[in-house]
Amino acid sequence: MTNITMTLQDDTTTLVLPLPEIPLTETPLENAVDVVKLDYNVSTYFINMKREWSHTWKYLTKTEYDNIVGFFNRQQTTFKYPILTISDGSATNVVVRMTIGKKNTIDNCGGVDGFQVGFRETSQLPEVVS
Repeated sequence: MTNITMTLQDDTTTLVLPLPEIPLTETPLENAVDVVKLDYNVSTYFINMKREWSHTWKYLTKTEYDNIVGFFNRQQTTFKYPILTISDGSATNVVVRMTIGKKNTIDNCGGVDGFQVGFRETSQLPEVVS
C-alpha cells in the first residue's frame, strides 16, 4: 500500500505532507439551481461542480504546523491561493482557498493535535494592481 501525500505550493515554497491518518475527505460542491414550475415539476440548471477536501492531523510538530499555516497566511498577504496536489490522483495542480481550524498546543515543544485544514477548489484571485 502506498502512502498518500498532499503537496501544497505557492510562489514562495513547495511542501509535501504525508497523510499518516485517514480519512482525507473529499466533498463534491454542486452549483445548481432548482426551479419549481407551476405544474410542480422541477427544472435544474447545472452551473458547475467544484470539490472540497479536508484533513485532520492527529499530531504535528511545531515546524510542520508553522509550514502549513504559512500557506494559509500567504494567501491573505499575497492575494494568491495555494495549489494542491494529492498523490492518489483526486487533485492535480488545483487552485484552492485554504481554511484552518483551531490550534491545540499539547506539549512544551509546540506540538499540535487535532489540527484540521480545508481546501476548497476555486479560481485564482485576479492580479492586484498597485
